[in-house]
Amino acid sequence: MNLKIVSVDSGKANTKVCAYDTNTSEIRTEIIATNVAKRNALVELCMKESQYIVSMEGSDPEIYGDWMVGVIGGESSYSNSKKDMIHKIMTLVAIALVTENGDTVIPSIGCPLSVFSNGEMKADFYEYIFPDGRVDIRINGTDRYYYIEKEKGCVFPESFGALFMLPDHFEKRTGIIDIGGLNLNASYFDKGDLQPELCKTEKLGLFSIVSQLRNRLNAYCDASFNDRDIEIFLKMGYVDGYEKTDEIIDKVLTDHLSRIAKVLKDWDIASTDLIFIGGTAKLMEKHICEEFSDKSYIPDDADFINCKGFLKAMIEMKGYNCPF
Repeated sequence: MNLKIVSVDSGKANTKVCAYDTNTSEIRTEIIATNVAKRNALVELCMKESQYIVSMEGSDPEIYGDWMVGVIGGESSYSNSKKDMIHKIMTLVAIALVTENGDTVIPSIGCPLSVFSNGEMKADFYEYIFPDGRVDIRINGTDRYYYIEKEKGCVFPESFGALFMLPDHFEKRTGIIDIGGLNLNASYFDKGDLQPELCKTEKLGLFSIVSQLRNRLNAYCDASFNDRDIEIFLKMGYVDGYEKTDEIIDKVLTDHLSRIAKVLKDWDIASTDLIFIGGTAKLMEKHICEEFSDKSYIPDDADFINCKGFLKAMIEMKGYNCPF
């Protein structure tokens, strides 16, 4: 039983979690598709790795019961505030995956900048997501439990993980463009100071790309591809067995970057370094570099940088030495 400092970045597409063991300095990470559905015996037959049958215990009636979590789950979250049942379940399951039974957890989590900048909304979000004390969860038939020290936790604004991980990039004008599942969040800094009037949130995340591409590929291929098929095609860059689908995918991504560029039109791009983060940014790396040339930087850990940055900040806030 150890004290663990844990950070969670529960996005619309995936939930990332990082944990630091204060005794051993070990870092553990996990990533799960942000999908939740009521347990269904038929769907369970198709279970694969990183898919979980979860039983939530305790007195919270909203999440009590049996659920399917991960790719096997059927429902994603479209809540801009992230104050919903799906993000709550994903967060508590994610923590269970990086802790041992009996561990005490000091938690941190990211929330939208609009929520963070409102003290009442931020406190309400944190209060909603985390219970205080013991959390009991059964995952794939194994009983898990841990204890949350709620009063010692913290909420961070989304996208700020890059600020903590890449401080040298914030010595002049810097923009963080976080392309997630649902939204694009763009935060502008001048020598490390946030410029709220230049920050943006638009529904230009992965879901928008998938929707456009699904319509075009289904029409072109005379098919009925679903969203998960489209995400696979995006990673491949083509549809196997169909000519010119690489050109269709390329055009959708190029057009999407053009829309992002219009959102940033009042930024002085010529004198601003752009840091692109989020799993969708990695997916669009080639197109980002083409659109923004030498002004863009995409970290190797773009999908995990928020979660790692929150963890780094928490480790140092609690007086420990961060190993990364």
